[in-house]
Formats: sequence, C-alpha cells, structure tokens
Amino acid sequence: MTIGNTEHLSRAERGRCRPLSLRGSGTASAHAAAGEAETRGAGGPAGSWIIRLVLLLLLLLPGTATAYQPRTLASTPIRKLTIEGNEALTTKEIRGLMVHSGGSWFRSGRYRPRWLEKDLEQVIHRYGNLGYLEARVLEKQATWSGDRRTVDIRVVFEEGPRTILDSIRIEGLPDVPREEILARLSLAEGKAYNREFLSRDRARIQSVLAERGYPEASVEEEESIEGARARLFYRVDPGPRVRVGPIAVAGTETTQEHFVRRELVFREGDWFRRGSLLDSRDRIFRTGFYANVAIFREPLTEENTVPIRVEVREKNVRSFGFGCGFGTEDRFRASLDWSNRNWLRSGKRLAFEVVYSDLYSDRPIEQKYEVSLIEPWMFRTRTVGLWKVAHERLNIENFTIKQEGAADRVVARYRLNETTASFSLSREFSRIAKGSVVYSFEYAEAADPTEPVDPELLEPDVTRSLGIVLERDGRDHLLDPSRGARGHANAEIAGSVLGGDNEFVKGVISGTAYRTLGERVVLAGRLQAGSIRSLAGDGALPDYKRFRSGGANTVRGYRENTIGPGKHLILAGAELRLRLFWRLGGVLFADGGNAWEDLGRIRVKDWRLHAGESEVAVDDFRYGVGAGIRLYTPVGPLRMDYGRKVKPRVTETGKRESDSVLHFSIGQAF
Repeated sequence: MTIGNTEHLSRAERGRCRPLSLRGSGTASAHAAAGEAETRGAGGPAGSWIIRLVLLLLLLLPGTATAYQPRTLASTPIRKLTIEGNEALTTKEIRGLMVHSGGSWFRSGRYRPRWLEKDLEQVIHRYGNLGYLEARVLEKQATWSGDRRTVDIRVVFEEGPRTILDSIRIEGLPDVPREEILARLSLAEGKAYNREFLSRDRARIQSVLAERGYPEASVEEEESIEGARARLFYRVDPGPRVRVGPIAVAGTETTQEHFVRRELVFREGDWFRRGSLLDSRDRIFRTGFYANVAIFREPLTEENTVPIRVEVREKNVRSFGFGCGFGTEDRFRASLDWSNRNWLRSGKRLAFEVVYSDLYSDRPIEQKYEVSLIEPWMFRTRTVGLWKVAHERLNIENFTIKQEGAADRVVARYRLNETTASFSLSREFSRIAKGSVVYSFEYAEAADPTEPVDPELLEPDVTRSLGIVLERDGRDHLLDPSRGARGHANAEIAGSVLGGDNEFVKGVISGTAYRTLGERVVLAGRLQAGSIRSLAGDGALPDYKRFRSGGANTVRGYRENTIGPGKHLILAGAELRLRLFWRLGGVLFADGGNAWEDLGRIRVKDWRLHAGESEVAVDDFRYGVGAGIRLYTPVGPLRMDYGRKVKPRVTETGKRESDSVLHFSIGQAF
C-alpha cells in the first residue's frame, strides 16, 4: 500500500509510523528517531528518556507542530476511487457495495483504513455469492494529495475462476421425491456454487422432512471441488416417522378451551408437521383473545408419537377508547368506542362506536352511530358472521338537477340521513385472501338543500341489495406499507326480486402496489375503476349512489367529493415516499380521476395535461400534483399534503376553481 506520494511501506511499518505522521522537513527525522528509539528501548530506562526528549523537540520545531494533521483519527474525503481487475462485477456495482468508500451523487467517499477493509470484505463476499470462491484483493493503494486534504484510492481485484455446481446427490431419503427437495434448495446444478448456502440448504432439507412427519431427521453434507467444478453430496438420516399425540391446552380462564382447539390445523393421530404448529399459533393469536400463545412439542414416545402442549395467556377482552383529531374532510372529529371480544363468554364480539365531526360548525359534516356483533365460527366452520346496524348523517356536495327544457341546476350541498342494517358472511381462502357475501337494507332521506328543490327529490327511499366482495391483501403493513400489493373487487345488485325503491347494478375494482426503491424510498401506485347502471331507467338512480372523487384520499388539490357525480369512475395515483430524518418523511404525488355520466363521454382528448381555463370541461380528466409531509407515529403517519390543480376550470356558475388545497389526515392516501 502506498502512503504519501513516494513512500512504499509494509503493513508493520505503516503501523509504527502513523502516530508520527509529519510532513515537511520533520518527516525523515521522525522516522529515523522512531527507528533509534526501538533499538535503544531494549537497553533500559535511558532509552525511554531519550525517546521522550526527541519527541518533545520535534513537536517544538517551528513549522513542524503546525504541520501536524492526524488524518488517521478522522475520515478523509476520497477524490478518486479507481477499480481494476473486475469483470464479473461492474465498477458501479462494486462502488455500491462499498458503503463508506464508494460515495454517491450527494457525497464523496470517505477513507479510513478500517472502513476500506470492511468495504472490500463486502465486495469479496459478493464475489463468493456469484461463485468466485478464490476472489481476492490483489493490490490497494492510498495516494494523498499534496496538502493531505484528499486521497486517491486504487483497488485491484483478482477474481479467479467461477466455480459451477456440477451435481447434487442425496442419499437416504424416505418417501419424499428428490425433485421436491431440489426445488427448495438455494444451490442448483449448473449454477454458481456458494458455500454460504450449505447450512441454509441443509436446514431446508430438514424442514421438508419435518413437514412429511420426520421431525428427528438429520442431514450431513460433503463437497468435492476439482478446478472450477463442484460436487455436493447430502447424507440423510430421516429417523422415525411421527404422528401427533395427545393435545393439552392450558391458560384458559375466562375463555373456553374449545376456542383454542378449533383454531388448531392438526388433530391427534395426524402425521406431525412442524409448519402446522406455526400456522396454529398464528390462528389462535389472531382471535384477539390472547396476549401470548406458545405451542410446545413434548419428547418422542416409544409409540413414535409427539404429545403437544398449547399454553395461552389471556388478555383483557374489553376495551374502551376515545379519540379526537382534525382533517380537511371532516375537520374537528371526536370518536367514542367500546367493545367486548368475548361477550357473555360465547366468543362473540360486541362493539359500539360513535363518531361526531366538525364540532365547531352549525352544519356537522358527519354523525355516525354503529353497533355490531361478530360470530367468528358460523355453522361451526371458519365462516365469520357479522350483524351491523348503523345510522349516519353526512353532507353530500355538488348535486346536479336535470330539468327538461331548462339548464341543469346545481345544488351545492344537501344533508343525507342514512340508516343501514346489514348481515355478511366472510371466509378466508388464505392468510391474504378472503371473500364475503353481504345483504344490506338502507333507509335514506335527503334534507336541508342549499337551494329550493322539488319536494319529490327529498322523499325518503329504501334500498335492498346483495353484494359479493373479494379481497387480496399482501401488504407488509396496514397503515404504512412499503412492499406488496392489495386488490379489491365488489359487485352489488339492488332491487328487482330483493324489493326496494332503487334498482341498479354496481361494480368497483381497485388495486394498489408498493415497491421499495432504497432503504428510505417507497414507490406506491393506485388504480380504481367503477360503474353503476340503473335497472329502472336513467332517472331512477339516486344521486348519493353515483361516484364522486376529489379530496385527501382520491385526487388531492380538490375539495372532498367535488369531482363528479357520475355513473363511471376512473381514479389513479402515484406517490414517491421518502424517509427524511427522525420521524419525518416527505412525499411527492400525482393524482388523477373523474366520474362520467356516460361511457361515450370518456374521450382521449380530455386526458390532456394542459388546457386553458375556458377549454376545460366537466368531462376532462382532473389532475392534482403536489408534495406532503409525514410525521410517523405509533398509530400511523400523520400527513399534510399540498395539492395543486393541473387544469383548474370555470364552473357553470362562472366561478373559477381555486388553484390548490391543503389536506390534513391520518394514514397514507392509499
């Protein structure tokens, strides 16, 4: 390694000279003094006094003490990093692996010998994963600038040959197909050989055998490497095949023992599977009755059975909550809720909820009262039954009244009082997928329009509907996902044989996806489409059943539900979420959407990004762009978004839309 511009030193010499690293006229003297001090130091105390005296004189020399710069005690900016000898890995890939030394667009790399060694270890580790088992650092040099404020680093790699795995032999397998084992292994024939995968693959073989009833199986491996070819041999001792023995449950006091047993995915006498223990523990925990769940495997009996012991610790099944907050949709908001997860010790969940918003206004946007009862095991199966009764009072904006022979009238806002009673049955298909069937009875009444309207429009109506809901949720977090995707589909039919005043069919499909672009960056996207069709003529569809968008969770830059209404909906959005520092984050977003009365009014030209105010029509696709701030809390991110309209328009009343809207809410937009 090269230290300075001209000196070539061994590692031992560098270790001795670093603490005395001087420049200018004192450098040579310092090195010579260090050499003499080592020789005389062996002779006794006199040598020690001479060393101290020489060091003191050197530090007091004019120009020498001021020139002292202990660069080894702090990192130094790297002016240039040169990588040579690499072919399997690109220079960009290697620099990306060198956390301290590689640098980025925003900062230069930093040099400290210890940091450089760690970075190079990461690179060699990566080479090993690609099969280059003999890869090494052939040479590394550090060349300081004249003023010793920056340093140039040169690293030369020797990759060596790439080792390929020729064959995998497995001996001693019981009734488990070899192909099933090979499909689970990280190492594969014809691919790069990586020793780090050996222990992982050994554990996977044991896991496959444990799922087939061989929990005592043991696996040993042997490798043979000739040149650039490797052969792998696994020797398996499966042990006895084991069945589940007696099952004991402990810890149930206020709950019943069968609440635990019905969640188990195994029964006494089944072939033992290690994965069934994990699945059962997860299902018991998700009932909400228990704070802790542990499943133990007892020692193997002489009959080759494994007794199982399930221990649970119950938690308080009653809960009471009170909350308040602020958002641009409902402004000041207060909520009160109470629930009992084990009502009458029957395993049913009873819950009450009250929500009141816009507390400081004479026109409350929302009042909601809801009571629900959940039976988690309908018909003694894993079917969840839900009974719900709710009353909601909310404002509906932007109601258009169509009049024959006259211009359409727009009612800015009216109040909707809606009472709903519903019953649903839902069933999980997997941990991330479920389906539901819902029957609903709704009684709705409109009141308090901002302008006089025909009294017939305010008459109450009844809607009876039947719906099917399918959902797949593979997100890694409910409130702040960074990976995965969620899909949702809903189909509903109202009226006809079900009766009621309204007859229509309605369908909505939506999807969201999340991808991590870096340690602190997440890209999120959303797409939604919906359509509703009246079965009793165009004029028979109630206004509050039409689609609307705009607001904090749909198209930011617009006030809540001011886009639409319409019978056909398209909604899209994208966000770039960045973690900044502490608990703060930032977001850049682009939203778009609209609701149309007829499919024929969805035209390509209306999707333009720019148009004059007078050219923007009701059917134009609306865009909102902007930025936001996130404060991450235990209950989810608090957000403030500033959205700006891309194409503001002049309304039918001649009033120009505002350019922007500031949104406050909790949780991500999607």
